[in-house]
Amino acid sequence: MLKRASILLGVIVMFAVCPLLTPRVSAQRGGMGMMPPGMSGVWNPVIGSGATYEMTGKDGKKTVLTIAVVNKEDFNGHPGFWMEYLISDKDGKQVVMQMLMVKDGLSMSMPRMVIQAPGQPPMEMSSAIMGMMASRGGGAVPTAPKPDAREGGENLGAESVTTPAGTFECEHWRSKEGSSVWIAPNAGPWGMVKMQSTDASMMMTKVFTDAKSHIVGTPVSMDSMMGGRGRGQE
Repeated sequence: MLKRASILLGVIVMFAVCPLLTPRVSAQRGGMGMMPPGMSGVWNPVIGSGATYEMTGKDGKKTVLTIAVVNKEDFNGHPGFWMEYLISDKDGKQVVMQMLMVKDGLSMSMPRMVIQAPGQPPMEMSSAIMGMMASRGGGAVPTAPKPDAREGGENLGAESVTTPAGTFECEHWRSKEGSSVWIAPNAGPWGMVKMQSTDASMMMTKVFTDAKSHIVGTPVSMDSMMGGRGRGQE
């Protein structure tokens, strides 16, 4: 169990500190860029909807990220949806992360998450446990994005954007920090066609409507393994 927890800790830290996934624009400041390990846009969860993006870091390194809505589960009386992220680790093996994203008015929370590292069983934890483990590894727990990235941003007008996924009629929005996002209603769960910040850029390469969960096996509770610490803090 301890070895498994150590492997999981490495995965958490990878997601929390990876520069491709954490442009220096935060939701708390009205940012328009990605939130680790996802992105901002206009949240429109439909089970099965998904999109694949090519992310380019400041150093020119490219990474492929696939996101999808794979299930629905209400939390504390609010609608919640399981958002899945697929990304390759440094050895090219696929890591699966799922987050329960719950919208409450203009805010979003991620009370639960499941991570499956390559060759390992899936592990489920509360946000409190993930934050504790990430801090132990020198990282920071992923924070929930804003449901609507347009809030606090500047509308630069309508633009037609062509990507490998097709041509989209977009709204171009810019944050106070200078990041830009191009949003279209039919562009996956977040409606994001393209994003550009000082630290990274993203471009949609595929959009699909038949997404399924990539988690294999029954998740093991990290909260139970850690003696229940973090419960009641969601």
